[in-house]
Amino acid sequence: MATHTTTGGDSYGRKFTISRQNGQNDKNGKPYFFEWLRELPTDQTGRLFENRNGTDGTTRHYELFQALDGLLSGLERKIREISGKPRDMLYLKLKDGTDTYEIEVGDYDGRYALDLMKRMLHPDFSLAQKMRISPYSLIKESGGYNIGVSVFSGVNKMVAGWKEPHLEGMPEPVKETLRNGDTNWYFDDQARWLFEKVSALISGIPNTAPDAVGNTQPTNTAVTASPAADAPFPPADTVRVPVGKTIVTDGVSNDMPDMDLPF
Repeated sequence: MATHTTTGGDSYGRKFTISRQNGQNDKNGKPYFFEWLRELPTDQTGRLFENRNGTDGTTRHYELFQALDGLLSGLERKIREISGKPRDMLYLKLKDGTDTYEIEVGDYDGRYALDLMKRMLHPDFSLAQKMRISPYSLIKESGGYNIGVSVFSGVNKMVAGWKEPHLEGMPEPVKETLRNGDTNWYFDDQARWLFEKVSALISGIPNTAPDAVGNTQPTNTAVTASPAADAPFPPADTVRVPVGKTIVTDGVSNDMPDMDLPF
């Protein structure tokens, strides 16, 4: 599987997660795919790295990738405990030859996951073509964020505007106004609809493992990072807060997000 940074570099890992560059200090840091490294390589030319301090006081090393690509091989939900609370997470699998790569996209009903699944349902998305994915976060003039995952299928860019024909019938998010005037948005119905549609699409992939396709309920699966079984995920960005069904992304409680995105 090819991996891409702003300066180049190769991938030798198998598990990735999305986090922000310098995210423990900068809520507006650019999102990247993070891969845990047991130790930093001697030759770092053309590659991007970040060190983070774990809760146990150790320093953890990560390589950052701007994009990942490969043939789609699966999509699944898993429960992962974060800060002592269970989180329903979405995982995308890509393959290169006999190797499988797993990307933790984020909360199953979070912005990265929703945006990714919307794009995968585009009629130009092809299981026979490599897909190239890249996380993005743009600050709007209003102060909120446009957050998602850019997707290419071969040379074609997938779009995910809410008026796109392939998203007809997708449930609307549910709005809740609290007594103090704050607003919450719930996207669980939308996430369920998207996941079922994408799972049906993936069911046509030959030789796809049964547990990687069509899970309508999350499985309680231990998640670890490559290459070691006990490899840690990046320590949580301090500006990113755990959420359930309430959209509070990167520490910012946003208004209803724009549906027409520039990717």
